[in-house]
Amino acid sequence: LHAAWNDVVARHAMLRTGFASEGLTQPLQVVRRHAELPWTEVDWRDAPVAEQGRRMDALLADDRRRGFDVQRPPLMRVTLVRLGDDRFELVWSYHHLLLDRWSWPIVLRDAGARYAAHRAPGAPRLPPAVPYRRYAEWQDRHPPELTEVFWRAAFAGYSPQPRLPMTASDARQHGARVATELRALLTVDESAELTAFARDRKLAVNTVVQGAWALWLGRQLDRDDVVFGLTVAGRPADVPDVDRLVGVTINNLPVRVRIPSAGTVADWLTAVQATQAAVQQHAGTPLERVQEWSGVPWRFRLFDSILVFQHHGADADTDQWLGDALAIEPMIPPTHTAYPLAVMVTGGAPLALRVTFDAAALGEADAQRAADGLRDALRAVLAAPAATPMALRQSLSAPPIAAASHAPIHNGTPRTLVAPRTAVETVLAGMLGELLGLDEVGVTDNFFELGGNSLVATQLTSRIRDTMQLDVPVRLLFQHSTVEAFAHALVARDRKPGQAERIAQLVLRVRAMSPDALRDAAASTIPAN
Repeated sequence: LHAAWNDVVARHAMLRTGFASEGLTQPLQVVRRHAELPWTEVDWRDAPVAEQGRRMDALLADDRRRGFDVQRPPLMRVTLVRLGDDRFELVWSYHHLLLDRWSWPIVLRDAGARYAAHRAPGAPRLPPAVPYRRYAEWQDRHPPELTEVFWRAAFAGYSPQPRLPMTASDARQHGARVATELRALLTVDESAELTAFARDRKLAVNTVVQGAWALWLGRQLDRDDVVFGLTVAGRPADVPDVDRLVGVTINNLPVRVRIPSAGTVADWLTAVQATQAAVQQHAGTPLERVQEWSGVPWRFRLFDSILVFQHHGADADTDQWLGDALAIEPMIPPTHTAYPLAVMVTGGAPLALRVTFDAAALGEADAQRAADGLRDALRAVLAAPAATPMALRQSLSAPPIAAASHAPIHNGTPRTLVAPRTAVETVLAGMLGELLGLDEVGVTDNFFELGGNSLVATQLTSRIRDTMQLDVPVRLLFQHSTVEAFAHALVARDRKPGQAERIAQLVLRVRAMSPDALRDAAASTIPAN
């Protein structure tokens, strides 16, 4: 089995690592020539079942804490735990730079084929792996100017919606998020009715779920123009053999849905589906570019909730990836996302709505109401397809969650402004003020309490790199979220003592110069012919 996994790692060139990834809006990737897959085997057959459970919990917790060093390939490891003479648990951990939800079933099936080949030489050979280069070339063929035009038009006239409620304490806990999962189910009959409803109207079931989620959000926020996130596969049919491609192609993109007061729900869903078809042509757009082109200020997140549709066919037969001789039970932990609320929609009968929420940002009761609310909205669509979308929105139960404004959080206490004391603090405070639309930022102000989020953090580190020529990982801001703490951490990374402060002083001097002085300074640096 160990040899089979090594074969598959090499086969799909899963030796990719990040290079200077955290200082860039899009990670650069490097493919190493060779790397040995970390493989660990432990034997717990002598331990009672209860003790085995405790050990497994500890092993998984430790594995999550270890994370991955993006500079050291491969960004993957496997631990094989023997629990009995014929009972094993295999823990497979990998970084999201390597694989997405559509890729790991391919890896499992290939590992199973290589396992069979090692056990019985002469087994059928696998077809050549699909090179990831094909997907990269497809992306490069899309004119960026057309993508910009599309997203600007998609958000024309849009005003930011209120965010989902978050407490002051959760903003400080972004660095230690806790994902909790719960479920809501349609019945088998309701699932069949949903499938028939979609088929009869030439709709995808996913489109109906998106419409229902838009109705629930609209009821919650009392809006007829809502935005939520959607995880798109990013696997276009015009990429040859894209269904066998191993690599990250998924993307999180915003979905803007208007809820009209005229027309039928069925016709409205047809229009929603047409809009999504257009989005698929621009599925590779980085989210930060969409935010930029949307015109929504960086301090306003485009969406707080995201829908993820599990590709039911992608993992078909993975429960038999090692053959018929073994019984395999997949165990997939709750999905951690960067959003307070994520809905995983799993096909089949019954249709399952798996809601993962950040327990630091949202209470379990409210998250459960969201899951139940989506299920109820789906039932309402099936019951009244001839109703207007607005009437259907209004028919949903009263909003259980009070929408929060975009106002920065200050724990209910007056905000005390402490002025910057160093050039680095001054430059950082100025950048934050520009990104968050604030006139003044003090050094004790907390990035998240001011309204910062992951996209703003990416923009800030990008500006630091461009302005101060310092490569700063985003995680540094999450670990040191006040201006003074971030400045101190940045200075601590100096290769030469005082380098960051000297660069910051130069930046401040340049900013203080008049246009004429800047022209004179530029001219004085140009050598004469």
